[in-house]
Amino acid sequence: MAFTIEPIAEPLTDETVCDINAFENALMLELDPGSVPMPASMTRAYATLHDPTDIVDSYLARDDNGRVVGTAWMSAPKSDNPHLAFTRLGVDASARRNGVATSVLGKYGAFCAANERTTMLLGAGGR
Repeated sequence: MAFTIEPIAEPLTDETVCDINAFENALMLELDPGSVPMPASMTRAYATLHDPTDIVDSYLARDDNGRVVGTAWMSAPKSDNPHLAFTRLGVDASARRNGVATSVLGKYGAFCAANERTTMLLGAGGR
């Protein structure tokens, strides 16, 4: 399976927000079949509203058809615990074992190195 990694960067188009939202909702349903889908406005807020004291970055993976098959949301506090960096990673079941997580974790490693972070925390799953 071929895929591309691209930054989730402002300004976000409605199409990108909807693509990420569909992916995140599908991932939540996989993890918890009883979960309620989140509206696209929540995805836009998650992608754009951050603590101003944090350093943030995020990426998505798209398959050959343009479908989002993975996301990674990264943050690092500027003041408290300046050695820490966090990421939340999700990969669609159909895209697993194809290098998607490895590719976005490479971006996370670069993010940590660029921001001199020595402790990397990984979260996976729903919101």
